[in-house]
Amino acid sequence: SVFHLGIGLVGTTSNGSNPRYFCAGGRSEVQHGQECTVVCSQESYTSLPQTLKCSDGSLTPAAFFCGKICIIGSLGAPNNVNPRLTCEEGGVSINHGGSCTPSCRKGYEPDVTSIECYDGGFTPGTFTCTPVVLGCPAPSTVPNAESLACLEGTKIPSGGTCTPACKQGFSVSVTSMRCSDTGLFT
Repeated sequence: SVFHLGIGLVGTTSNGSNPRYFCAGGRSEVQHGQECTVVCSQESYTSLPQTLKCSDGSLTPAAFFCGKICIIGSLGAPNNVNPRLTCEEGGVSINHGGSCTPSCRKGYEPDVTSIECYDGGFTPGTFTCTPVVLGCPAPSTVPNAESLACLEGTKIPSGGTCTPACKQGFSVSVTSMRCSDTGLFT
């Protein structure tokens, strides 16, 4: 069976209107077993999902959404962002339904691992680049230690001190440990 676009296919845009859409290459029908890469007629829109498959006269999935692309420049220019590329994916935009992996200058790390694009907007709407904290992770395998083994937190900066914390009824064998520049406690 053949599926004819425009008959029974549910496609919508962010303003609720039915878009004009077609398969890449201008095809208006899809043969059984073939795929259609949806092209939204509105400029700066992409579809989610991007590919539909015909099986016995029906497309799967049976619905798609044409959404606006997200412009990477709308994330602004956080301090210490990588000056050559804000998102590791490169380019100037992210497709609707896609994601941006934030990129920072050397020595800095983003406060989020991914930013999602949905209909022209990013979630979250921005990110910050914070200095990478070099140091020592708090010990995690000390018998009878509290779940947070250092009172100062889960990561002790280089040159900082860890004050060990034991479970009730147990006492520390050392009163403090210093984090060396090599990332080990001394």
